[in-house]
Amino acid sequence: MGTPTVLAYGFAGPSVKKLRGVCDKLGLRLRRVLPEEAGRSVGSFVGRGRPGDGETAPAEVGEMLVLCDVSECQLEVLLSSLRTARVGQDALKAVFTDTNARWTGSELYEELQKERAELARK
Repeated sequence: MGTPTVLAYGFAGPSVKKLRGVCDKLGLRLRRVLPEEAGRSVGSFVGRGRPGDGETAPAEVGEMLVLCDVSECQLEVLLSSLRTARVGQDALKAVFTDTNARWTGSELYEELQKERAELARK
């Protein structure tokens, strides 16, 4: 298991500052993924892939958080802290897995949007 890290896609300005504050309090590393990096594999940001793995032209990615090596306890506290700080409530969220490690940020975002739409239909 690596360093507990939160990958933040699509966040800018004051939202990044709030996210950083929440992560710092919980001892989590925050890695802001820049728009031009959305075509890189998710795993490449946490040392589980080469930077060029799965690299494609980046598509637009909205707010998304990928939780890497975050324990169940840290996850619960993080989600509660995000609500309290009023940041990232509407962001798509995923736990890092061996499967999504190979996906680009754009691909993961697309998949999470599909899942959210499917849940909304039910």
